[in-house]
Amino acid sequence: MARGVSIKKDYPLEEMIKIVHEENGRIRAISRRCQCSPTTIYDYIDCYPELQEARKLAQNRSSQTMLETAEVTTEKLLELVEEKPEIAAKLSMFVMKHSKYSDYRVGNTADDNESQAADHLLTKLERYINESTSE
Repeated sequence: MARGVSIKKDYPLEEMIKIVHEENGRIRAISRRCQCSPTTIYDYIDCYPELQEARKLAQNRSSQTMLETAEVTTEKLLELVEEKPEIAAKLSMFVMKHSKYSDYRVGNTADDNESQAADHLLTKLERYINESTSE
């Protein structure tokens, strides 16, 4: 990271709020953009309730977008399975493979928004596949 960056002087509160929104509240992305360590960003955010709120709003917005995308994707996959039932087994393998990945991520990320979106998609797919294969 660049030395000599004075985060509060180089990135005033209003500008930092804008950056937080543009980077969806992701600390690593914010720190890269500001050329400082993630710890510096966490410290800066801890000093200002406005930044804490901006990060929460950005993460919620990002999470909602991911959930909406997951729902659309799920609906498209369900339509595909109805048209071609033979792919249900492939989707089942996909769910099993990615469920392990999703479980890993939930336990190893500070921000679970992406994992929640993935889990939502996987749960819906798994439920459908289980119902369609038991008939």
